[in-house]
Amino acid sequence: MVYFARYNGRDAAMLEASPRPINAAVGGRYAMPENHPTKPSLADVLSAEDQVKFWRGVDIGDPAECWLWLGVLGRGQGASYGQFCPANAKPQRGLQAHRVAYELSGKVAIPDGMDLDHLCRNPRCVNPAHLEPVTHRENVMRGAGISAVNARKTHCIHGHEYTAENTTINAGYRECRTCINARLRKRWHLGLRKRGKNG
Repeated sequence: MVYFARYNGRDAAMLEASPRPINAAVGGRYAMPENHPTKPSLADVLSAEDQVKFWRGVDIGDPAECWLWLGVLGRGQGASYGQFCPANAKPQRGLQAHRVAYELSGKVAIPDGMDLDHLCRNPRCVNPAHLEPVTHRENVMRGAGISAVNARKTHCIHGHEYTAENTTINAGYRECRTCINARLRKRWHLGLRKRGKNG
């Protein structure tokens, strides 16, 4: 069996089958082979009792408003996201509440390699109308984190526009060529002045 691969944003040649094939559609993450049966939705996996238990923990309001998760919130990185633990699961194996709500309401599994983006920007919201499956990169870029903020910048701190001619990538970061050249000229002139005084 042969799979297409993506490596560092560049299409790579076809790879021979490996125990963990790489899927190009999800930015190079490991994924199941194309002929693998589709992942079942949580609506098919969770018992009726678990589904009732889940919806009891949701403050369902107007369809246009946020439906807040009233249960336990996660720890660590996902501290503000709701956590739901089915009756037959290990306590440390909780599910993210917004993912459960999305799959229970639409009876559709979230595609592999996709994140659910909160269009309302409220991580406690489990309203399926406020959730959209997107790639991880798109989810990060829609956010307010430092990566997203810097990616949206169109000018350097000195006001020079980031264009193809005026931008260079250094260690993964954009740099303004105009600012680099000004910095190098300043260093060169300082070096000449120092040499003139000493010699």
